[in-house]
Amino acid sequence: SYPINKDYFAFLSLPGHDELLKKKFHFFNHIVPISMPDFTRKLRHQPKLISKLLKNKIGVVTDHEYPRSPIYLRKDVLDKIEDIDLHNPRTDLNVQVIQYKANSIRLQVTTEHAGLLTYTDTWDEGWHAKINGIPVPVLRIFKILKGIELPPGTHEIEFYFRNWVLISFLIMNGTFFVVFFITAGKFILSVRPARRA
Repeated sequence: SYPINKDYFAFLSLPGHDELLKKKFHFFNHIVPISMPDFTRKLRHQPKLISKLLKNKIGVVTDHEYPRSPIYLRKDVLDKIEDIDLHNPRTDLNVQVIQYKANSIRLQVTTEHAGLLTYTDTWDEGWHAKINGIPVPVLRIFKILKGIELPPGTHEIEFYFRNWVLISFLIMNGTFFVVFFITAGKFILSVRPARRA
């Protein structure tokens, strides 16, 4: 959709975006909730901010509502990121892709600590996620990426796309084909007796 493309191209203009996109999955030990305009302003003053965030394992969530969780930091941490010492434990993230389709991906993910699993694929409100079969909110990471809060342990993660526009389209097509085949069947049955007479 147009707004996502616009956001995506705006993201590509941010300094350090290429470092974030080098990997398909990131795991952040901490999250900073901040609006994208505020984050962009901070980037203007600190062009290496994304590099520092990656080094300190801090993700940026740009949703309007933030769940309460101990991994969230206050947004003023971005002003003093040079001096920050979060004692981040080394996180060995193990991600195995179990199944990949156009509108879904299933993963087995193992991590020792709670944090934010980020999938560097474009966010859209039609994306949903499950951890071990239980639905969880999909967060908007750096405005255009998607991610989920993940507890420690080994989990089966599924990201899948469900959109009412897509479902409506499928229902309309299904209805069209049913009506078409019923109409065609009636027409063929009405023509056959006429030939015999």
